[in-house]
Amino acid sequence: MSHNIFILSAPIQSGKTTALMEFWESGLTSFDGFITPEIDESRKLIFLDTDEELPFELEGGNHLDSIEIGRFKFSKSTFEAAKQKFKSLHKTSASLIIIDELGKLEMDGRGFEPELGEFIEKFKLESNNKLLIIVIRNTLLAAAIEKYKLEEAAVLSLELFIEKFLEE
Repeated sequence: MSHNIFILSAPIQSGKTTALMEFWESGLTSFDGFITPEIDESRKLIFLDTDEELPFELEGGNHLDSIEIGRFKFSKSTFEAAKQKFKSLHKTSASLIIIDELGKLEMDGRGFEPELGEFIEKFKLESNNKLLIIVIRNTLLAAAIEKYKLEEAAVLSLELFIEKFLEE
């Protein structure tokens, strides 16, 4: 089992990102990567090393800058910023990297791809003392583990994540 890759997996809207926000805000360690909380009824992408907040979910109307999946529209430029982040994450001095989240778009080769897949592969090959937490909703877990070859990762339910990272 890989001791430095964790998958946080739980149903949609169950509190995964909220728990990650609490962990990040605790300041217990140095963080990099990003989380995608809902703030003021709109999903944002926050880079954890700089606190930079970008619009992620787009509301209503036609947007030239959008990627659509189901009823949701996401900002292409925010995806591009995150993809650039993946290229620099290997050089981070942070001890913990969070990726929130690997979803349907990535499973279809869109969204954060191909940079996300390349980052995961490179992270698995590096022997370092950094931890990686990847959020994957429960309905995509098995397919994502297979696609990204994450069989060695420790899968944590929301309850186990809270126990391991927030109650220590």
